[in-house]
Formats: sequence, structure tokens, C-alpha cells
Amino acid sequence: MAAYEMSGNHSLEEPYVFEPHVHLIVGGAPVEALKAAFQVRLPRGARGRDKPVRVSFIQNSELGNLLGYLTKMKAQDRVEYLGSNGRTNRASNRMRTVEANLWLRCMATLPITHAIQFGGFATSVTALFINAEMATIVRALK
Repeated sequence: MAAYEMSGNHSLEEPYVFEPHVHLIVGGAPVEALKAAFQVRLPRGARGRDKPVRVSFIQNSELGNLLGYLTKMKAQDRVEYLGSNGRTNRASNRMRTVEANLWLRCMATLPITHAIQFGGFATSVTALFINAEMATIVRALK
């Protein structure tokens, strides 16, 4: 499953930008094989503490919460700030109205079937998702 998302980025030193990104759920592959397949190398200075690709093992009990997180459509900013220890950090925050309006106009042009992609599922599971029957989907995936 792949879910397209776009968040805003408030940086301490850079102008405000929208950052598109994709969340993937891949089943049946060893973690090391996934890391090798999605190997992206950026200099630490170019990416800071953020990693362009993160691979995590997911317990079956976490699948429902994860599906909810991946399929959210929420205007959200990632705000960089200077912590009390002098290091930069990031936190999520609600998008301001002017940026949220731009975000909504952009996301409204993207059909839900393009924002969320399924592969390897039976048609009935995809149909349930489009109708937002999340509890039924979680039962079907277990």
C-alpha cells in the first residue's frame, strides 16, 4: 500500500515549502532487503536528522492504527525550532489558514485513488477502503 502525503515545512533558515512524500506498507520482504532496495544516500548535512527512507517492522496489532495514520488527509506543518539544548528539532503543528487553503486546493486536484494505491489486495478490500470501512479492512488483513 502506498499513500501520498504533503506537509508544509517551516525551517529556521529556509523559506516555507510544501514537502510531498510517500508512506509504504510492504509485506513479506526481509527488512535488510527493503533497506537495500530503497537505499538513498544523502550527506548528513543535506538531510540533518531526517532520513529519506525509514524501514520499520510492524506488528499485526499495529496495523489498524498504521492504516489510519497513512490514510489521513490533514493539513499539517513540520516546524523546526531550537531546543533548550541548542539543537534544532521538529514538531508537527496545524497549518496556518493561508497555507492550508493552498494545500487543500492542491489535494483537491488529486483523486483519492491516486493518493492511495493498493497492490496485492483483492478487489473487495480496495472497494471497502474507498468506502472507508476501516474496521472491516483491518479484519480482512489479519
